[in-house]
Amino acid sequence: MINENKWESFISSVGGNTVNTALINLASIRGLTMLNGEIVNPTYEEAFLNADDIPDFRQSIDRIIIAKEKKERVAIYGDYDVDGVTSTAILAETFEKLGISVKVFLPHREDDGYGLSVLAVEKIVKVADLLVTIDNGSSAHQAIDLAVQSGVEVVVIDHHVVPGILPNALVVNPHRTDSKYLFPELCAAGLAFKFARSLLAFFDREDEAKWLLDLAALGTIADRVSMNGENRQIVKFGLKVLAVTKRPGLVSLMARSGMYKNNLDAENLAFKIIPRLNAAGRMQHADLAYALIRTKDHLEAEKLTLELDALNNRRRAITSDAIKEIKEGLKNTTNLPSVMFVAGHWPIGILGILAGKLTDEYNRPTAVVNIGEENCTGSIRGDGLVDVVKILTGANEILVKYGGHFTAGGFSFLTKNLASVVDYFNELKFDTKIKNKIVSYDMEIEKTLIDLNFAQVLKCLEPHGEGNDRPIFMLKNLEIKEMRDIGSAKEHKRFVFYHPDFSNGTMAGVCFYWNKDVELTIGLTADVLCELKINEFRGNTTVDLMVVDIQVSD
Repeated sequence: MINENKWESFISSVGGNTVNTALINLASIRGLTMLNGEIVNPTYEEAFLNADDIPDFRQSIDRIIIAKEKKERVAIYGDYDVDGVTSTAILAETFEKLGISVKVFLPHREDDGYGLSVLAVEKIVKVADLLVTIDNGSSAHQAIDLAVQSGVEVVVIDHHVVPGILPNALVVNPHRTDSKYLFPELCAAGLAFKFARSLLAFFDREDEAKWLLDLAALGTIADRVSMNGENRQIVKFGLKVLAVTKRPGLVSLMARSGMYKNNLDAENLAFKIIPRLNAAGRMQHADLAYALIRTKDHLEAEKLTLELDALNNRRRAITSDAIKEIKEGLKNTTNLPSVMFVAGHWPIGILGILAGKLTDEYNRPTAVVNIGEENCTGSIRGDGLVDVVKILTGANEILVKYGGHFTAGGFSFLTKNLASVVDYFNELKFDTKIKNKIVSYDMEIEKTLIDLNFAQVLKCLEPHGEGNDRPIFMLKNLEIKEMRDIGSAKEHKRFVFYHPDFSNGTMAGVCFYWNKDVELTIGLTADVLCELKINEFRGNTTVDLMVVDIQVSD
């Protein structure tokens, strides 16, 4: 269903300034700073805020310096997703550069669950004098108390919501209520990069930090944090580093995924590289992804790439079967609850994927739970309107553990309390009057504006991601000249549209995963919401329409 555009509609006039006018409109929508009609893109030196405004940041840097001077053993405890793995690698690589003895611990999703556990600490205190947690720890009171009681001090570097009282540690978290940091939306990899940069600066080696941006960019894209502010700068510069990265693992993985310098962007990384890296923690152990990132051996990189590729293929097959099973169980449900809750025996590693896909399909927050003999593990994804952490907080009395941020969270509870948890979710009430997903667009443009030059100019809005989506345009009154199903399962639809204002009269358009409830025939006139994509094929460069939504013209 096409909604009235949420921004003031812009109809371009014929003239030399139309492209720039459209660009200024788009940039203002996204909150990108403009100066003299051009988007302000800061230099690397200007791009980042002073991290000393994050509570405990400078004290934590000082504590690592002391560890180096005293030759203490440092343990890093990370997480099993891409943000956790890349941020762990950033810290470990930096500490090792400075001659600090490091031992890395990454949790196993099914055995250790989310966050720092008591069992993990019991292992760590035997081999470390200082524990640094990354991408977790803000709510790990019991585990951190055990570490401190065992004589191991703790530094927490985390970006998740801080639930009330802080643990007995130095806690570097921009979401702390006493934080004065102006951009709290950094992911763990972004925080790790800033931490590494400040630590290296103390030893007059700050210039080395920029080579960590390839990992920081991957973590930022993977964690789906907002793609503006510092995150946009991390990804923008990180893509430049990725294009020349010396990491054999990333070079091998990009080649295996069909990615090269000319198609190296945030969206391609999100669809091709990140799922393969995530497959390690989902299907086996995150150590596999960590080893790929850190290896300096090209043969080992090729071997690890093949393993990750196989795991990802397996993950895709299991996910597809699970989605079919869940949708089959829901097909006779007439009134879906405000927050969907489904439980079964699916692998814990794919719960987040299932929740995300169901959220997109049914347009409401969705929690997916694995039922164990004694404990249940769940993952929840939001629709961008409802804070999932608040949803989980409301059930804190029946949950054993929970955490996350606005759009994604994880939780666990005792299996004996399953019925109570189901009741809680079923009783949640949010506005679900809109049953069809509303698609908003940025602006309406005249067809004469669409050419390769305009599509190239739009690239300055990149990198795209949460909060800085690829621009969506309204094109009215296009005649459907051709229409056919494409793809191995005929799941996509290809169009040829005609309008006399197109430079060549016609333009090709593709809608991936066609599921539109609209009757279309050849010869009909339609209004189309679309993105513009530069298509390079056999030496020819054209602009294609990526169809987001379509409806018959009034």
